Amino acid sequence: MQLYKNKFVLQYLMTEGNLEKKIFQKKLSFLYGELPKGVFATLALGLILVMAIRDDVSNERLVIWYALTVFVSLLRVYSFFYFKADKNKEDNLHKHYRLIFAGTLASALIWGSSSVYIFPESDALKLFVIFCIAGLSAGATGSLSSLFKVYAGFVLVSVVPFIIVFSFEASSYALFISAALVLYLVAVSSTALKITQNLDKTLRLGYTNNDLVEELRTKAVLAEQAAEAKSMFLSTMSHEIRTPLNAIMGYISILRKNETDRNKQHQLEIIDNSSHLLLGVINDVLDFNKLETGKMKLEYIECDVKRELKQLVELFLPLCKEKGVSLVYKIDDAIPECILTDAFRLNQILNNLLSNAIKFTPKGKQVILKSSYQEPHIHFEVIDEGIGIDIQHQKSIFERFEQADSSTTRKYGGTGLGLSISYQLSLLFGSKLDVFSVLDKGSIFSFSIEARVCEAMREEKQLEKVELYFDRQKILVAEDNKTNQMLIKLILEDLNLDVTMANDGKEALQSYSDLYALVLMDINMPEMNGIEAMQAIKKKHTAAKIIAVTANALKEDEEKYLNLGFDGYLAKPIENDALLDVLRSMITSK
Repeated sequence: MQLYKNKFVLQYLMTEGNLEKKIFQKKLSFLYGELPKGVFATLALGLILVMAIRDDVSNERLVIWYALTVFVSLLRVYSFFYFKADKNKEDNLHKHYRLIFAGTLASALIWGSSSVYIFPESDALKLFVIFCIAGLSAGATGSLSSLFKVYAGFVLVSVVPFIIVFSFEASSYALFISAALVLYLVAVSSTALKITQNLDKTLRLGYTNNDLVEELRTKAVLAEQAAEAKSMFLSTMSHEIRTPLNAIMGYISILRKNETDRNKQHQLEIIDNSSHLLLGVINDVLDFNKLETGKMKLEYIECDVKRELKQLVELFLPLCKEKGVSLVYKIDDAIPECILTDAFRLNQILNNLLSNAIKFTPKGKQVILKSSYQEPHIHFEVIDEGIGIDIQHQKSIFERFEQADSSTTRKYGGTGLGLSISYQLSLLFGSKLDVFSVLDKGSIFSFSIEARVCEAMREEKQLEKVELYFDRQKILVAEDNKTNQMLIKLILEDLNLDVTMANDGKEALQSYSDLYALVLMDINMPEMNGIEAMQAIKKKHTAAKIIAVTANALKEDEEKYLNLGFDGYLAKPIENDALLDVLRSMITSK
């Protein structure tokens, strides 16, 4: 217990005067005020983690680990109510500090122990566990960093064990993850320290001028810094996960194309679907963050809604057949052939709704996708004969990480982000996603979009990959990851392109000449990064065509790289269609 008798606290109370005591009390009060949110996030994320790895880890261990999480969370909740009920807070600040510090460290210790006690064997699930730990520590940046030592204790105890575990694994991949976690630890700690310093300055200025800083303003400052930390975390983790996924998905595509054995084809299809599922989880998290921060905007383009709906239904038919669920679609013939809308986000809403409807509908029942047109709106309904939703839970299902109840999560899985994202997207469309449901009978989810009719439908050209076959044009690829080098070289040489590889931006600059028709430039590379290399090449060769290739996959990233001078943008994992579109627009094929 001597560890918790922090001299820093005693000095605040006894030697630094009344001002320092007021500042410390304010920061401690904020820490306790945020404690319930932290406990809820811990329990929710812990449950998601347990559900995700339950098939790869002993159930006994998972139960013990989560039971300890619940036990420590209850103790932390008790410390919260004890603090709130204490009428002599000013005289017991050091006691309350010790309690919250001890509870935070205990929670961190449980999460840190997951690196050994419940760490799965699967590399993909290991990444998911790390994602959860990093997400928890990033989220704690806003709630714990008012007192930096509390945050530092939490993040060190929860993250360092993973660094140690990966450091002892004899593989370059493990060392890479370990190094990435070290950099992440330094980044979030630096952000937390800045938050602490900014809060100190704000409070000190307010008290010095006899103008108490309003609690709302304090929270706003912290929230802004926390949002910055969260965005940094999401961008970093997205980049680190997308980089290996690029190789995984690329090689699967090559193997599926060349494989003739039906059994192996089926196995490769399962791996491919799982990879896309993981990518979908990453995209859901990124989309939710953009919606939460108000950064997402709709992009209105010409769209044939009826064709989009038919294609969407076709995607779900194999799943329905496998599950024994009937999928019916009713498309109103009055819907215009061409409207201006954001087809991608519309498909995202309908995809989430259909996926949920099929998931919760038992064998022998049916799901209906219905659309109707009443100028100037198109109304959509997804109707199922599934388990239904109790009326008391119908509002909460649109909140993040929420399903009807915990048994639903255990039985059907899912992160609970799909409906929340769909609801927020419907608001962007100027509508609202509504639900009508009867328990054990089924549900109806509905929303509308404005249908602005096009003047004329653009004629789309369906170009197959076989139409692209180049006449040995030279292309330079700058990529430091050896696995991705081999993958992109296979793909490009299959199109009869003459490929030269550069290991970093410096090599790319030295290798480039006017003979190259195109450069695919990775952004994060040693020696010289992709941005520096692009600028140096274009300074000498103004006609050079250079495409940014990066795992930084947010919409604002694309805009940033185009504004910097790149001629195009490809996000990792590289989709074949996106790559072909770039080659088609930049190089003349035979």
